[in-house]
Amino acid sequence: MGLEVQNTLRSFGALVRTTVTNALINVLSLVVFGFFDLADQVLCPVFSYLDWLLDQRDDSCYCHKDFPTPELDNKKLAALPPSRAGSATDCEFWEGHSNTLYGRRHKHGNNHVHFLTLHRSLSAEAVEPLNLLDKRVAGLICGKGSREKSSDSELLPKKESVLNVATNDSVAPEICILKESNRQAGSQHGSLGSSSPRTRWSDCGCATCTAWQANKDFLYVRVGGKDCTIDAASNGEGEEDSTNDVIFIHGFLSSSSFWTETVFPLFSENLKSTHRLFAVDVLGFGKSPKPTNCHYSNADHLEMIRKSVIDRYKLKKYHLVAHSMGCTLALSLAGQDPSAVRSITLVSPPYYPATSDSQPSVHLLKSVAPRKIWPLFALGPSVMSWYEHLGRVVCLVVCKNHAFWELASAFAFNKILRWRVPQFLIHDFMQHTHNSAWHIFHNTLCSGAYTTKWSMDVLQKTRKPIRIIHGDNDNICPLQCSLDMKNSYSNVYLSVIQGANHVNILLGREETLAQELEEEILKV
Repeated sequence: MGLEVQNTLRSFGALVRTTVTNALINVLSLVVFGFFDLADQVLCPVFSYLDWLLDQRDDSCYCHKDFPTPELDNKKLAALPPSRAGSATDCEFWEGHSNTLYGRRHKHGNNHVHFLTLHRSLSAEAVEPLNLLDKRVAGLICGKGSREKSSDSELLPKKESVLNVATNDSVAPEICILKESNRQAGSQHGSLGSSSPRTRWSDCGCATCTAWQANKDFLYVRVGGKDCTIDAASNGEGEEDSTNDVIFIHGFLSSSSFWTETVFPLFSENLKSTHRLFAVDVLGFGKSPKPTNCHYSNADHLEMIRKSVIDRYKLKKYHLVAHSMGCTLALSLAGQDPSAVRSITLVSPPYYPATSDSQPSVHLLKSVAPRKIWPLFALGPSVMSWYEHLGRVVCLVVCKNHAFWELASAFAFNKILRWRVPQFLIHDFMQHTHNSAWHIFHNTLCSGAYTTKWSMDVLQKTRKPIRIIHGDNDNICPLQCSLDMKNSYSNVYLSVIQGANHVNILLGREETLAQELEEEILKV
């Protein structure tokens, strides 16, 4: 009897401690993020002024923007189910902006501290007198002479449609397409068709960070395997209509080095002698272009992957291997043309379906960046994804001075903390601009919650098997993401790696993962 009482008291004490701890975390989070709200809104007119003065940008943030309602193609609109007819949701996740860009403060939390009235007043008062300044004087301050706006250069040819879905009677995707004219008009930063090659004043202008401007028409691709070397993409000369090819897509704040420095050297000679291996730097990361005038939408990414890899190297059929955010792009690519895909292997994929009170994009934003100070790993994503201007300050301090921080981080991780952190991982973490990372998180990752659902439906109809490898200790994309995919789709096969998290599912087990990937590729 006494033992039962003791156990009951222990349980009650643990419940009280948990309740008090959670309440304390919630209160502190409210205070901290309330301060962040105010700081971000005060920074808005500061960056507005500096952008106008140094970059000739009159409107560079989303603080005063309302979510654009795109016009729908009537033929595609008619194909939508009656319950969703007239909704633009199924359009903008391909080509437009994510609704999380506009509703971060207004709609996605009722208990947040707001200072919108003060913010709008400060911004309006700060920007208004700028139009009265003598442009020649401002040009002398900048050291650039004339304040005439430079014409935008072409990055990519305009495309007629975002979707190139293979026509198949068994697959009838319920999707609508934005009109090209509206896509340009509804964009705050323009489309991928036009981009200023000049670096923003708050971005790093070193030779490494601006090298992409010499070849802004293609993504940076590292090629290995059959008749290739693991080096920068060559002249694009390859086999005619090759069917033994593998495309590797990395995750957020990473690059092709995630694959080429780990599993590429460990693949067997059998695989290397029969397959070409393509590891791509996603648009906005690594050595690939980082245009300032771009949505970084799912359509933009897929267009560049097609142009830089599939078309350039004449891929007819290919395998897809992806990690984290790259899984979203891999599924979108496979969903548009399932017949071209031989196998799909996803490592730690994000999957956040709609809930009763949240759309998929909002669900993903709240799950990945929950606006809490604890656990600590959630604080960084929360600041960088909810606060456009605070995030830009972080990038101004870190990414603009990445040479110093790379050395400091390597010393701290490897010498002081004794963590095994490869140098390429530290370098890739800082090889982006705030503009690219900010838009990729919202327009690629958050909107990717829609494209993932759409693509998974298509792939299930075509009975395309999907292999998932996920660690049970992943705090970035929890194992529940893959469990939900497995429970929702019959064509998903899940392998759970005990003790693995979002990073060491590869680092530390490179040889094992290389064997797992190779088995999936060779068995088809």
